[in-house]
Amino acid sequence: EQIALMNTRTFGKKSEKLQIDEDQLSFFSEI
Repeated sequence: EQIALMNTRTFGKKSEKLQIDEDQLSFFSEI
């Protein structure tokens, strides 16, 4: 159970980083 919790946490961090990268890409394309 603890391992699954850690996996979801790292997965959440990865998806968060992907979202940030997408936001940065759209921000740069607007300039």
